[in-house]
Amino acid sequence: MKTIDICMTSWPNHPERIKYTLTVLRALRDNLTASRHNLRFYMSAETQRDPKHSWHGRELAELSVEFDIEFQWRDRTANLGANMNAAMRMGTGEFILLQQDDWLLKEPLDLSPGADLLEKHGSLDIVRYCWPDNDRMRPTYNGELDGWRTIDPKGKWPYGDDPHLRRRDFMGKWRWYKEGGCHGSASSNLMQMMVDHNALSVVADKVYYKHHGRVSAVINGPRGREERRDECLKQ
Repeated sequence: MKTIDICMTSWPNHPERIKYTLTVLRALRDNLTASRHNLRFYMSAETQRDPKHSWHGRELAELSVEFDIEFQWRDRTANLGANMNAAMRMGTGEFILLQQDDWLLKEPLDLSPGADLLEKHGSLDIVRYCWPDNDRMRPTYNGELDGWRTIDPKGKWPYGDDPHLRRRDFMGKWRWYKEGGCHGSASSNLMQMMVDHNALSVVADKVYYKHHGRVSAVINGPRGREERRDECLKQ
C-alpha cells in the first residue's frame, strides 16, 4: 500500500494561532482518510518569535505528540516557501498533501481517489481540494480528466498553496518553492512557472477547506497583518 504524506507548516507566534492549529488538527483527525493508502503526518514549525506576542512552541510540540505527527523545528528566519520545502522533505511517501496550519477541513475527504488519478496520469501535476470559489477568482476550467474538472493554466487563479495533492516527483519537474523574498512570493513564483509551461491541474468535486482565522502568522507583511495581530488581543 502506497503512502500519502500530510506535510504541514506552522508558526506558533500568537495565542490565536495555536488555537487555529488545534481546530485544524481535530478536523483532520475526524475527517481526513485514505481508503487505499497509508497516511503519515509531518509538521515543520518556525522558531522565529514575535517580541510583541506570546510564544506557543511548547503547546505545539505537545499537540504533535497528541495527534501522532512527526515534528521538527525550522531554526532560521521564518519564510513560508522554505518551511513548505522543509515540511515536504520530512516524508518519503509517493504522494504529498501540502497543508498550512490555518486551512480547516470542513467535511470528510478521502484522498485515495486523487492519489489514484495522479498515479494513472503521469502528466497530471496537482489535485486541488481548495480554491477561491467566487466569480472574481474562481479558476477557469477547460475540460475534464476522468470526470475531474481541469484548470486552464492561462485562466484565473490556476494555482494556490491552499491544500492540494501532488506526487513526490513534482519537485523534480517544477522545482522546490522559492526561498526568501516577501510573503507570497513562493506561491506566485511557482504559479507563474506552471502557467508558462502549461501545467495540468484538476479540482475535486467541491471545495473541502476554508481559511480559518483572521490573524496571520506573518509578523511583517502586506494587507494589515500586523494590525490584525494586535487588534485581536484588544477584543
